[in-house]
Amino acid sequence: MSDADAQAKLHSKLKQLGGRFVQRTFDELSLMHTYLQQARVDDREAAQQLLLTAHRINGSGAMLGFALVSDCARSIERILREEPRAGDVWQQIEQQLHRLDLAVKEAQRTIEP
Repeated sequence: MSDADAQAKLHSKLKQLGGRFVQRTFDELSLMHTYLQQARVDDREAAQQLLLTAHRINGSGAMLGFALVSDCARSIERILREEPRAGDVWQQIEQQLHRLDLAVKEAQRTIEP
């Protein structure tokens, strides 16, 4: 196998992984909105699930080269780890979820043929 063939195979595999990541993240976004609504009424388990999901998206996005997706998820993670649980915090997270949604849509455009 030539270097060019190996590069093409690697590029194809990364594109496939990126596509799966984007689809999974779209699915997780609706869950994150549900977790946010539950966390607003002091559901600590939902807040923890929101944090874990944001953490997973942050890491996977960074590893696969989706910097904006990763940055948005990292912002959600940071807010949940550092801010006291006041009403304004949930509004900030909602805004970051909106940014994350836009970033995932942009990521999808970059991987479509």
